Amino acid sequence: MIPKISFPIQDLYLTTLYRDEAELEKIRQASGAARALSKVSAAYHDLYFPEPPADRPYTFASIVLSLDGKMAFPDNPKGPVVARANRINPAGALADFWVLNILTAHADGVIIGAKMLHSEPDSIYACQDDDLLVERYALLGKEPEVPLNIIVSLDGTDVPFDHALFSMPEVRTLTATCQAGGSYLKDKFGPEIQLIGPFLTTGDINPAALATQVQSGLTSRKKVVLMTGKDVPDARLLMACLRSAGIKHLLVESPTYMWLLMEQHMLDEFFVNYSPLYIGGSITPGYGLAFSEAQHPHARFLVIAIHNNSFLFTRQKLIYGLTP
Repeated sequence: MIPKISFPIQDLYLTTLYRDEAELEKIRQASGAARALSKVSAAYHDLYFPEPPADRPYTFASIVLSLDGKMAFPDNPKGPVVARANRINPAGALADFWVLNILTAHADGVIIGAKMLHSEPDSIYACQDDDLLVERYALLGKEPEVPLNIIVSLDGTDVPFDHALFSMPEVRTLTATCQAGGSYLKDKFGPEIQLIGPFLTTGDINPAALATQVQSGLTSRKKVVLMTGKDVPDARLLMACLRSAGIKHLLVESPTYMWLLMEQHMLDEFFVNYSPLYIGGSITPGYGLAFSEAQHPHARFLVIAIHNNSFLFTRQKLIYGLTP
């Protein structure tokens, strides 16, 4: 059973420093929602997400960084440690984790890197705030309670099927890899695996058939493997497949995948929180995929907020295609 966590609202209040009212109003109007989640409105801001494009989910990512832009300590690479190591404002870490729960409450699916599961063997990718869960269904119309956990893997060889999330009855999982990765997993696990695809072009995707296959696999509790691309997974095709399978809003938890989606202009929003400490070293988002001076993503701040005087919260809208 997924444990619930107490998030007392008096410990969560964020002081707003800036809001792009015009852009936030555009998003609200495009959301189709009657109102925002009440606890989020009270402690943070009226948070809405627009309806997705026709060919992919609306995507948003979440990460906590040190002030020098590092996402992990070299001697303890678990991501949440960056927030918890803030000894000036320990409650800031709770607020940071709560923002992640907010995003999970709005998501139909969560992208998780296979390598993340190795470094965080006890991690849970579900909303653990009961107050948010009640309104997840009542206001957002999202069910089931736990978003689909989508584990992305380059070739299938690094997927830890012994991770706790694969044995939780409330958690539905789907592994996304390439055709070669699917073949590897089928050879290794045999009838435990249900392969879907491969999808090599958008013309291969039959939305109704794909949705039926995914639902059938999840219901059977098999290891469902969705294949895009022949030897390397195709992120654009994966997004199209997820949209066809009913994923409208997608939370991205894998830092590597965040950058991949940015490279392909498919990450819509970035929630970047800053824990006011310094780490040094080289563990930064996107360290393996640098953009050029001529071609790089930009961001417009939608919301900037602070918790006490020692934890910064930003909501950013990504902008692509700006050239010199």
